[in-house]
Amino acid sequence: MSTRRSTSVRRRGKARATANKTAGDAVVSARGPKTKPRRPPTKAAPKQPTISVDITNQQEIVAIPARHVRSAVRHVLLAEGQRQGTMGVLLTTDAVIQALHEEFLGQDTATDVLTFPLSEPGEPITAEIVISVETAARVAARHGMTPQAELLLYLVHGLLHLCGYDDHDAKQARRMHTRQKKLLHDILGHQT
Repeated sequence: MSTRRSTSVRRRGKARATANKTAGDAVVSARGPKTKPRRPPTKAAPKQPTISVDITNQQEIVAIPARHVRSAVRHVLLAEGQRQGTMGVLLTTDAVIQALHEEFLGQDTATDVLTFPLSEPGEPITAEIVISVETAARVAARHGMTPQAELLLYLVHGLLHLCGYDDHDAKQARRMHTRQKKLLHDILGHQT
């Protein structure tokens, strides 16, 4: 009685060659040796969200934990289908945002939020958001909100602009406002 031994060799990723050591013949099969069932191809695990958030706080008007800002950025981007990205958030004063507003948009006034998209459409989102905390504190007092909630409103607003929302006409503004309100509600509900 003869002992049969088989060896399998992968050849350029296409087919397996099985050589019968006792008979000296070779059989090439795209399915591999008959003794092992072929496993279905495994799907690659979906990429985990990777959203990097760098926060620079240049003001001392309102205390807001950096983790709240990071959490809000990640929440909005994930809710909008952005699983990868790099965001810079600058919390600053009216004077700084006014200078940036004039430099980049030609308007010599303070504003609440500026967004600077740095990536091309279809690429993972990369951007900078500048928020005037001074404006947030002033407006919050007029509307009976906390300065932190107003600041997060500006953050959500800026992020939605980066995700393709616009508010130049009434229909777009209603759509953006509805989405902004829901996201802000979700974010404020998670911060305890």
